[in-house]
Amino acid sequence: MVEASHTALSPELRQLFFMIIVFCQVSRPSEFFERHWNIMADDIEPRLRRVMRNPTLTISSDDLRDNVLSLIDDLLRRYRTSLADKNLPLPRSESCFDDYDRMVREEMNYDRDELEAEHAVLVHSLNPQQKSIYKCILTSVEQADGQVFFVHSHGGTGKTTYLWRTVLVAVRLHGNIALAIASPAVDRSLRDIRGAVDSKFSSVPFGGITVVFCGDTRQILPVIPGGSKTNIINYTFCNSPLWSSCHVMHLTVNMRLVKADLDPRTRDGLEKFARWLIVVEASTDYFSQDEVSRLSTFAAGDLSPYPIEFLNTISAPGVSDHRLSLKVGCVVMLLRNVNQMSGLCNALSACSFLLLS
Repeated sequence: MVEASHTALSPELRQLFFMIIVFCQVSRPSEFFERHWNIMADDIEPRLRRVMRNPTLTISSDDLRDNVLSLIDDLLRRYRTSLADKNLPLPRSESCFDDYDRMVREEMNYDRDELEAEHAVLVHSLNPQQKSIYKCILTSVEQADGQVFFVHSHGGTGKTTYLWRTVLVAVRLHGNIALAIASPAVDRSLRDIRGAVDSKFSSVPFGGITVVFCGDTRQILPVIPGGSKTNIINYTFCNSPLWSSCHVMHLTVNMRLVKADLDPRTRDGLEKFARWLIVVEASTDYFSQDEVSRLSTFAAGDLSPYPIEFLNTISAPGVSDHRLSLKVGCVVMLLRNVNQMSGLCNALSACSFLLLS
């Protein structure tokens, strides 16, 4: 450890200490740590000054030691072990920095010069659609509006490569925390946490923090083991109580087509696929005749004993559904012979390219 300290930085020395503890037979790990923890702590005080935005922050020797132990414990837990398992000392429970949330420290421990350079490049690469959404999200963050957004986009529109990277970098550049994860459980937790500070936050989505969702509602449905069609549809995000609070925005420009090095054949194929992804969203509904045929058993003027609404819900083999939804580009199959001379036979598969209203 002493020899390595002449050329290695503190993070590298902590990594070396971790490897020795895990892969070597150390007879007295606690004494080994006490002899060398000082050379593993050089970067902790400058980093905490930057994270806590206090350039004059001074940390006591005991707090430095506890921070070194916490960082080594993080490395050990990746190998499903801990300080106690390796007979190493534990941090003091009263340490003022030990309870400082590690995720907060990681999320605020960024190099501002690198963020500024990356932000300039990313903003320049945004197309008009992405830039408009980016400005809306940043405005909500800067003004603390706490809006909830849903960006509807199919594959290839650059939501991850361009938009999300730019938003995350911009938020962190302003000294805020940006987490690339959200769920209904987070909504309830943030309402409880923020509601403890101000009761008005307990009644707004995500406790008044700006949240952005993204996805394609036309992709794979959620999997509900043993669930019916109704259960699966009701479990989609569009039927979530949060949906009514979302500002829905759309990305439709396929960023794969703006690459200059695409050959004509590949570009033509991508253009056709991109147009199909957009067009396939629009559907046309066709309904069966909404009345009951008159049977000889009905007297003149008599009504059917079966309500129309009930008859429209019947779905049985050999009987067409009351509502048939078709989209341009979808595959359809004939279930009976319509015109054999024209080739419209049972089990014929075809692709719809024109829908008539």
